[in-house]
Amino acid sequence: GNFHAYINQNPLYVTEESKRLLTVAVHNDTLFLTKINVMDYSLLLLVDEEKNKLTVGIIDYIRQYTMDKQAETYYKMAIDRVAMKAVAAGPTVIAPPEYRDRFREAMDRDFIASPFFFRSNIVAADS
Repeated sequence: GNFHAYINQNPLYVTEESKRLLTVAVHNDTLFLTKINVMDYSLLLLVDEEKNKLTVGIIDYIRQYTMDKQAETYYKMAIDRVAMKAVAAGPTVIAPPEYRDRFREAMDRDFIASPFFFRSNIVAADS
């Protein structure tokens, strides 16, 4: 969506300390969400270019992975196999542990630590 379009044009360089704080916050928040069986959350990113500051938080975390979501996952996987589609991205509805891992990987990839860049002061949502 909009986030990926933004980072393609404006890489998100952060200080090494900001990256460490973000990684810890995302790890803790996604661990909690996984424990309560929640998936399909998103990252809210606010960019203040005047202050050279990023503010992030996890939002949209109200969807639990219930039997109907599990059935939707299996149904979509079966349809993809029957249609012989490439499933490189995987199903859109996935179990909380897989969603957590995919979310963490995206955060690690999309926020780049740099000791020489001053877009810092990431403020993570309360963990």
